[in-house]
Amino acid sequence: IGDAVVAFWSLPFASLEEGALNSCIAALEQQNKIEIFQRKVSEITGIRKEVPKIVVRMGIATGECVVGNIGSNSTKSFTAIGPPTEWAEELETLNKKYNTKILVLEPTVKLVGRKMEFRRIERIEISPNKKAYVFELIGEKGAVPTELINYRDEYERALSYLEGGDAKSAATHFLACKEKNSNDNAVIMHLDNIGVAS
Repeated sequence: IGDAVVAFWSLPFASLEEGALNSCIAALEQQNKIEIFQRKVSEITGIRKEVPKIVVRMGIATGECVVGNIGSNSTKSFTAIGPPTEWAEELETLNKKYNTKILVLEPTVKLVGRKMEFRRIERIEISPNKKAYVFELIGEKGAVPTELINYRDEYERALSYLEGGDAKSAATHFLACKEKNSNDNAVIMHLDNIGVAS
C-alpha cells in the first residue's frame, strides 16, 4: 500500500498463536535482510560518501478482523479489515517517536512471550477507555545478547518504578540507561515526563 507492505496470518491458514509468532519471525528476518542490504548499498549504487541509511519500521498487532475476498464485483482482494490493522499501522508510525524498528501490541506479546524477547515501552489508548502496552520486539529467546537483555531489564525496572509512583528511583535507572544508549528515545521521553533534563 503505497510505500508500505501489509502481511497477515489468519484462520484457516494459521492459528492465532501461529499467526502471532509468524509475524514476529517475519519482522525479525526482514530487519536482518535490510541490514545485509544496507551493507551492499554502496556496492550496488556506486555511492561511497553519505550512503543513505535505510530504515524500515514495523508494527504488529493481533485481534479479530474481517478476513476474506473484499471489494467490488470488478476488483476484489483477499485481505483483513479491523482494529488490529489500524493498530499495526499506528505502531509502525510510533517507531519514529521511540527510535525503534519493530513495535508490538500487548495481545501479540501474550501469545508469543515464551518464544520472543520484548521490551515494554509504555501504555497507549487503543480505543475509548481501553489501553494496552506497546512492546519493542528485540529478538528470539536465546538469540539476544546478554548486554541487550540487561539493558532491557534496567529500562523495565525504571518503568516499574515510574508506574509505582517512585519518580526519583525511575529517574536514576532511566539515567543509567541513557548513559549506555543516548539514542533511546523511549528513555528520553520518560525522563522528560519526569522533569529530568535529558
